Amino acid sequence: MTGEHSMGGLQSNAKMPERVRRRPTPEDWSDDELMTLAEASALFWPDGPLTTTSLRTAVRDQVLEVAEIAGKLLTNKRAIGRMSECRPRRENEPVSPGQQNSVPRSVAEVRAKRALELERTRMAGSGQTRSK
Repeated sequence: MTGEHSMGGLQSNAKMPERVRRRPTPEDWSDDELMTLAEASALFWPDGPLTTTSLRTAVRDQVLEVAEIAGKLLTNKRAIGRMSECRPRRENEPVSPGQQNSVPRSVAEVRAKRALELERTRMAGSGQTRSK
């Protein structure tokens, strides 16, 4: 398979954006060179876990910086690097910045949230207030 990647490994040439096929490693790109989201996902995550759709979600959630030119979303290595930095999550921080309410991360969180809501409903019905 000269010049192609197996379907079980890297993306096939049929799905590989042309510019990434010609320059397949991040070192081949300058830090500020604009690339499409499809190019970025193929370049940085050829085997996953992030896809073009994942990067669109990151744009929607304002996690990935982009330039919008002629209706195209473009990013660069520097923005991908900032998005990819690990940092601790703050208490009660939404899973995604674009979300209004945090998505529960476990069944225990769902149960705790329901119990708190039931307690508030019960107290509101009896005219009590909950002290902290």
